Amino acid sequence: MSDWTRHKLALAGLVALGLATGALAAAPLRRQPFMGIAATPVPEGLRIDGVGPAGMAARLGLQPSDILVAVNGIRVGAIQPFLDAFSAIPPGRKLRVTALRAGKTLSLSAVQTARADESYANATVRYGEVDIAPARLRDILVTPRGVSDPPVLFYIQGYSCGSIEAPGPQGLFGSLTKTFVDAGIAVYRVEKPGLGDSRGGTHCRDQSLADEIASFHAAYAHLIELGFPADRIFILGHSLGGIEAPLVVAGLAPPRGIAPYGVMLKNWADYIQDIDTYQGFAALGDDPVEAYEQSERDRWILHAFFFQRQSPQQIVAANPVAAERMKDIFAWDGADHAYGRSWRLLQDLPSVNFPEAWAKVPTNVLSLYGATDEIALTSEDQRRIADIVDYYRPGTARFVELPDTMHGMDLVGDRNAFRERNVAAGGQMVPGPYNPEVGRTLIAWIRDCTARPPVRTMSFPDSLAERVRKVKAAAAKN
Repeated sequence: MSDWTRHKLALAGLVALGLATGALAAAPLRRQPFMGIAATPVPEGLRIDGVGPAGMAARLGLQPSDILVAVNGIRVGAIQPFLDAFSAIPPGRKLRVTALRAGKTLSLSAVQTARADESYANATVRYGEVDIAPARLRDILVTPRGVSDPPVLFYIQGYSCGSIEAPGPQGLFGSLTKTFVDAGIAVYRVEKPGLGDSRGGTHCRDQSLADEIASFHAAYAHLIELGFPADRIFILGHSLGGIEAPLVVAGLAPPRGIAPYGVMLKNWADYIQDIDTYQGFAALGDDPVEAYEQSERDRWILHAFFFQRQSPQQIVAANPVAAERMKDIFAWDGADHAYGRSWRLLQDLPSVNFPEAWAKVPTNVLSLYGATDEIALTSEDQRRIADIVDYYRPGTARFVELPDTMHGMDLVGDRNAFRERNVAAGGQMVPGPYNPEVGRTLIAWIRDCTARPPVRTMSFPDSLAERVRKVKAAAAKN
């Protein structure tokens, strides 16, 4: 797979643009501006792939296919320089951008404006914060009106450093939230450090895996403090958020249920090998034979990075040819980041015993998989999560596969239809509308779990795990 193809996949699948970020500010947390675009780096700057209705891009008059060249005189050839330049302009100051449209240079300006609050017809929206010194993280609690003691869905987002605020009712966060509050279920989200209105601490892009888990752990504890007992909390962990979910609740009362969506169970190094081999074929129609041959040549790089724990710089110093392959495999920026995050976070993932994490958390599990997922490429790991949980606590886990659904919970057709459409679009991943079956499946599961005693109160003397233990103990005596 080409470096260019890989970078676009990393952007589409992991690093969602359209973020609201800002420099360190004094308390209380203030509302920050929001650009509201999806974009892809191109040689001239950032090509705008989509413009949301509620961000600064719409106020400026930017359009899809425009190429963003500079923000307030600072060239923005990559995502992070753009975010840094945009966030340096506080609300009330003039935002100026230079863009290309059909080959012509445009100079556009508007007064930087704070993001509007989310609003739902049947719910109240509370903007608060989670204090995990030195960071203060913006949290958002949306509670259905007229419902006494509702369950709450804690959405834990994936790998990307992207805001979890809903840019509108048509996006994933807005669609999910409306679906749940209309069903009488509250929704809770928390920003990562350095994103949205959050201030202080190590920015998301530089956090370690332990730092990120600690942030969500603090948010989970804070949600309980807000008056939601653990027995009324359900976690929807999306992508990396689903991988982290059983670790997030460790040491605290377990939630009533965890629903991982689009996750992996295998060692992370093996997962990245699969991505290097098959993702371009699955999503964009890249030649699978060529991709396989290249991925086999890349094995030594993955071994050095994940198992010998060499830094990208050490790998490149030993073999300079590896520099381009590191960029292709990891979207490495030549410095400290892979897929937009610290490469150290990526390197830490293989050390986590994911089967043990799922084995230990006494809760209901709904393992949800979109059958056209372009990030979690097969359903195998999600089926196995449910299998592992049932091995220890029979009857508490289930696997559900949602047809025609991609990693972002979009309806895109089956794998072949998705790939054909992306190829026709010139090698770009074309998303679709939110699949409402995701919400319906989760709501039905939440109601079913709520009607039964919490798993933490149950015992499972006849579990397969317990029977195997007894057989082994008896054999050891003989």
